[in-house]
Amino acid sequence: MILGIISGDEPVVRLNLNIRCSNCKKSVPGGMTVSRRHHDSDGFGADLREFMEGYLCGTCRDKERIAKRYGSQAHAGAAAKPE
Repeated sequence: MILGIISGDEPVVRLNLNIRCSNCKKSVPGGMTVSRRHHDSDGFGADLREFMEGYLCGTCRDKERIAKRYGSQAHAGAAAKPE
């Protein structure tokens, strides 16, 4: 995952973080890449904390998206087109 914007040949910092879904607490594999300029800034800690608190894994993100689209009745048949 990339946090922030990395442009061109800007130096990057690779972080190995224990990223967990904020909904189901499932561990998400992989690390994070951030530009050196953003990593050294004062707001990096707040940005990282905000990201970690609101991160959803793919399954939870899809469930939330489907629930928004079809109302609160998200179930296996909700992905089909309504008649």
